[in-house]
Amino acid sequence: MLITVRMAAVRRVGAALALSVTLAGVGVAPVGADPLNYSASLTTQFADVGGTDLALGLGVSSPAGYFVDGYVARSDTRSTSEPLDPRFWSATVGKRFGAWSVSVGYRDFEDGLQVATQDVAAELGWLSNRTSLSLSVSQGAADETYEIVTVNRTLARTVATDRLAVGLNGAVDVSERLTLSAGMKRYEYDQPEAPLASLPRLQALLRSNVFTAQQGLIDLSWNAGASWRFNRLSVSADFGRSRSRDDGIESDDLSIVLDVPISIRWSLSLGAGRYTTPDFEPTNYASVGIRLRGP
Repeated sequence: MLITVRMAAVRRVGAALALSVTLAGVGVAPVGADPLNYSASLTTQFADVGGTDLALGLGVSSPAGYFVDGYVARSDTRSTSEPLDPRFWSATVGKRFGAWSVSVGYRDFEDGLQVATQDVAAELGWLSNRTSLSLSVSQGAADETYEIVTVNRTLARTVATDRLAVGLNGAVDVSERLTLSAGMKRYEYDQPEAPLASLPRLQALLRSNVFTAQQGLIDLSWNAGASWRFNRLSVSADFGRSRSRDDGIESDDLSIVLDVPISIRWSLSLGAGRYTTPDFEPTNYASVGIRLRGP
């Protein structure tokens, strides 16, 4: 009996969802107080492998320091083996206390084929005139679904595992024009091995078969970037690397974004990037975004 295996190839999701939005948060201002600050952004992205990505970000903050952020993104991404339909959304609420801030949030991700994650995160931040630092801790769960296609039927198996993550991010204004930033995030899983390793019966069935891809979940990611401010516009570049938990394969994402003010409240962003991962052709992408800030 011929047995074939299909495992999702989702390393390109990182590029497909590389749509960033900077948001502020929410509160209710008393009558006669300073107005609320708000931010809204819409970003679309196109990749040379096909597919379109769309992201929407909303946020409001009050003079008292309360804030809430919302972010939702959907990607119609094409791969050589399977079309992917990744979806992501998050919500965060927090409070600022002078230079310090605390927040809690929820993040939900589904690649539309194999991987789904849910995480609750808490973050402590510090901001000075020239430097910002943040420490985050998140606890969540990850589900991985595998399909075994036989002559007579398709067998589906979902493996669930809990995970804990710790992240650190920072930025410093080197001068009035130059800002440098860096960050990293480390994940620990209850099942440190690939899910198939803990399923002897499945592993026996699959031992002699070739996987179209062997994508697992990320156990380490880091990034470094720089931005330069001109008189009326700014340019930023960022390099990020992520490592798969299951096989240790590393994927890279290099991007550059140009921010152009249109008016006091409106700005336009133009971006381009290249996402590379072993076993796949590099993905080149471009993005266009518009942002509104007030009051």
